[in-house]
Amino acid sequence: MALTLTKKVLILVAIPVVFELALVGVLLNLIANVQDARTKSAHARELGSHITALMACFVRRATLIAMRRMMTDQEMTETEKILASKARAEMAIIKQLASTEETEIEKWNELEKTGYYLDAEFTKTQAIDFEEDKLRAAKAVATANKKFNRMFAICDELSGMQSNVQAANQAYFEKYDTQLKQVIQLSLVASVLLAACLTAYFNVSTSRRLQMLMDNTAALAAGKPPEKTVSGGDELAQIDLIYHQMYQDLTVLRQKERAILDNASQVICSLDKDLRLSDINDAANKMWGFTPGQLIGKRFLDLIPDQDKANISSILQAAIRDKTEARFEANIVKADTLLSETSWSATWSDEQSSLYCVVTDISEQKELERLKQEFVSMISHDLRTPLNSVLAAIELVTSGHFQLEDQVHVYMDRAHRNLKLSLSLINQLLEIEKFESGNIALELDAISTREIVSKAMEAVLDISNSRSIKIVVPETNYELIGDSARLVQVLINFLGNALKFSPENSTIVIAEEQTDQYTRISVTDQGRGVPHEQQAIIFDRFKQVNPGDKTEKQGSGLGLAICKSIIEAHHGRIGVTSEPGKGSTFWFEIPVSS
Repeated sequence: MALTLTKKVLILVAIPVVFELALVGVLLNLIANVQDARTKSAHARELGSHITALMACFVRRATLIAMRRMMTDQEMTETEKILASKARAEMAIIKQLASTEETEIEKWNELEKTGYYLDAEFTKTQAIDFEEDKLRAAKAVATANKKFNRMFAICDELSGMQSNVQAANQAYFEKYDTQLKQVIQLSLVASVLLAACLTAYFNVSTSRRLQMLMDNTAALAAGKPPEKTVSGGDELAQIDLIYHQMYQDLTVLRQKERAILDNASQVICSLDKDLRLSDINDAANKMWGFTPGQLIGKRFLDLIPDQDKANISSILQAAIRDKTEARFEANIVKADTLLSETSWSATWSDEQSSLYCVVTDISEQKELERLKQEFVSMISHDLRTPLNSVLAAIELVTSGHFQLEDQVHVYMDRAHRNLKLSLSLINQLLEIEKFESGNIALELDAISTREIVSKAMEAVLDISNSRSIKIVVPETNYELIGDSARLVQVLINFLGNALKFSPENSTIVIAEEQTDQYTRISVTDQGRGVPHEQQAIIFDRFKQVNPGDKTEKQGSGLGLAICKSIIEAHHGRIGVTSEPGKGSTFWFEIPVSS
């Protein structure tokens, strides 16, 4: 069964620990043996010293008996007592220290028995008067001498035994000391061998396989297939298996991604920091006539006309420097040397050190814009001029200089209204196109909200009076920067719509507000309101809340679209808040620094 990485680590940790524990056990055993030999040797040495001290006491007592004629009785008695007490103390100590081994216990018992007997004999002999009772004294001395000799022999034998014990223990001590040194030396050698074996095992089972895993990781990061397979059933092998599966999944994902990119209608490419193409999809071949192989490694600016290179280069370098998204339009020189009008969106990536670009061909869009401009020009000159001529002719005919029947007057008046409506629609369309194309420049100046409201009120006052609708004008007055005529035009449109859709005898409220960022003007009516789903599209061209408003309310659906263009030209915002049946609030905001 294959060992897991966790089990291998446990083995690598456990083997040295077990070895060290065994070594410590052996060392402790040897140290205990050395300590035991040292203790026994010290015990034997102590016994020998006490035996020697005991013999010295008895020798001195025997000497006292022999020298009693040279000493006073008092000196003899005191010295005898001291020696007797010391001898008894030594025998008590010897009894405590004496060996309990069966081979020696008999000798120790005999030593104790003889010692106490000899002590009694010396005490008895000391009490005899050698001058008066010589026979008794001689007999006592002979008996004590006999016991003394036996005592000496026993002590000599026991001293020899203790010397043998010391010698034996010294031999044990030297033996154990030698063994201790040998064990330490062998443990050092064994530790080195064990470390080498474990290192080799780790290198074979883990380190080498881990390096293979690192190599596969580096290959995976570089987009290359893992070249090696980590054998085994542990975690490393499982990770390597995941890496191989991941490479297969990434390969499939890259193939799908490449297929998506190659089939995209837009050119998707990446540029390095030197603006060289590092990758590009097949759309370049369809749009520009260059294959990816022809473009990769080529400087992007080589595809740009000479007059545009400096500008495009500065835009891209700024995107790289500021790490921002760049949006611009550029002409591309195609393989057939014709120009392709394109729109670019470029974003710099620090991680990949690349500028990722999405390129859209806007040639058709530009062509449509040119056609639209031509159409607007045609309306402006080829259509509006004849209509104005017809309108002037109708106004001349109906001016009263000619005698016309009443029925003719009716038709002429109807034609006059329709022509004016058509011209108004044409003028509105032209105005929107001019705003969107940037052909109208705002006449910005310092103006006030009171001025805007006052001029707008003058334009709608007659209508409000005719319908008995009250318009509440704010008392506030704020300064702002804007085109007075255009903002009055927006407010007139708001008020006109409010009057058109408000019931009679209702109220319209004009409100003003100014913050540090913007100036806001709003118009609130009590009309039918705007459904939620139409509030987002009501400012688009030809959008009306009710399709019948075109005929019933005489609306073209272009007024709010023009208002939106005017406000956006001021870099402002326009909108509506409404609940159906509860009226509407149309508002616009102009930046204070507009």
